[in-house]
Amino acid sequence: MRNNILLFFCFWTALGTSYGQAVEGKVFNKNGYQAWVALKDSSDVHGLLWNVDSEKIEIKSDQVKNWKKPDSGGSVLEIPIERVKSIRTKRVHAVWKGYGYGVLTGIAVGSVGAIIFEAIDADEGSILLVPMGGFLGSGIGIIAGLMPDKTHVINEDLKEWNSIFPDLEKKAFWRQLR
Repeated sequence: MRNNILLFFCFWTALGTSYGQAVEGKVFNKNGYQAWVALKDSSDVHGLLWNVDSEKIEIKSDQVKNWKKPDSGGSVLEIPIERVKSIRTKRVHAVWKGYGYGVLTGIAVGSVGAIIFEAIDADEGSILLVPMGGFLGSGIGIIAGLMPDKTHVINEDLKEWNSIFPDLEKKAFWRQLR
């Protein structure tokens, strides 16, 4: 029995470490960002910021099942830097995360407020602060989640590209090994 448990943990550890192995000097970043790339021909490309290097940006389609996994079959579009007008980034599922954090924070603040008001004045309406706090917090969280992380304007400026390259590389799903 002990050997089976040890074998299970060895297998689980090997499985977990093989998922993040380096591919061509890069490692998979499961916390990558979404990107909206405005091109100079007035078209826009939306998807996952898959890979960034000194000459191009790779955007992966997020229209496939299990799109965040490295082996999912979505198409990857390579865009040369010369064609890029601007790049806007945002965390994946930022709206849902903002909503969840907002609800939890609002309920916690509403609960504390209800306890304080109940201790000061035993009024039956104090308990309504809990759902009201959750509702208010969810609205604030959704608004926060809708905000873009950053918008970088490039417009053929290689100095600008070189200054934002490290930031974009951190946000890409595949990034350099350090």
